[in-house]
Amino acid sequence: MVIEYFFQIHGISVSVKGDHPEIMEQLAQEWRFFGCGPVPSPRIHITLTQKEDLNEDKTPMETLQRDPGDEIYWIRKDTVSVLNIPNRTVHLYISKLCPVDAAVVILFGTTGFLVHLELSLMGDLAVFHGASLYKDGMGFLLLGKTNSGKTSLSCLLTKYGFSYLSEEDSFIRMESNGSFQILPYPRRIRITRDVMNLHPELGLMAHEKARVQSMDEEVFRIDSREPLPESAPLKQVIFLDNDIKHLSIYSDKMDKAEAFFSLLASLETVRIQESPDTAREDLVRHNRAAFNVSQSIVDSIAITRLKYNIIRDFPFLPGIIMNILKAV
Repeated sequence: MVIEYFFQIHGISVSVKGDHPEIMEQLAQEWRFFGCGPVPSPRIHITLTQKEDLNEDKTPMETLQRDPGDEIYWIRKDTVSVLNIPNRTVHLYISKLCPVDAAVVILFGTTGFLVHLELSLMGDLAVFHGASLYKDGMGFLLLGKTNSGKTSLSCLLTKYGFSYLSEEDSFIRMESNGSFQILPYPRRIRITRDVMNLHPELGLMAHEKARVQSMDEEVFRIDSREPLPESAPLKQVIFLDNDIKHLSIYSDKMDKAEAFFSLLASLETVRIQESPDTAREDLVRHNRAAFNVSQSIVDSIAITRLKYNIIRDFPFLPGIIMNILKAV
């Protein structure tokens, strides 16, 4: 079974081959969510293989590295991902115990890394672990630590006239005139049962039929079906500072030094010393571009910190976000 899809918004084609019908079908749904269609001449190649007994103790990892330049990129009890950066290939080994949705998330993440590299070779680009949205021609980036509410807030904001661009990896490209563009990188938003119980307004957006089992958690998928722009201008960066000790919700401007280090903490970079020599040039280019873009954002974009208690203040965040954007 072969699937060939194309990231139309980025001009990158992906070929997928595999022997796991359920995963292939769900992967196809993910790509269709991008509005993708079959194309020839893929630039990234993915292969899925079921392996009966996938275990570090029983499966020598070196037997899974079949080509020069292969390296183990991801390993857990039921999946091993082998990445070849120079050849832009991914080989994912999956045990029968691996939940289908978990395998798709891992595969999408690994593929995303190759997409990062391809895009960074096309110009100055930084990839942040954060969410991005836009409204009235203004794009903004939501950054924060894990469990700070980025995904939940992104989902809620779509009910207030905001359009969703990304909730996991946000691509920021620096233009020749010094401005910045957010490149859409959409995925189905995944909300856990615990989060929905905490914030009932999110539960109203999810459907029981979208429930899936993923990485030992019950999650609900929420689809955002709005057409996406090719890019959106970045006008504001907002750091989410969630702490239950905050007595009140408030925002303040970050100074440049603090903002820069906070940006670096959210930046998706690679460890050059752990990568094969054949990939080094691409990875150095990727990291250098990311640092340059981050520094330029600090010098020219408004950066605000939003402090709040996620349990108490969550319903009020959309209004606060809109006020912050109005002040830009």
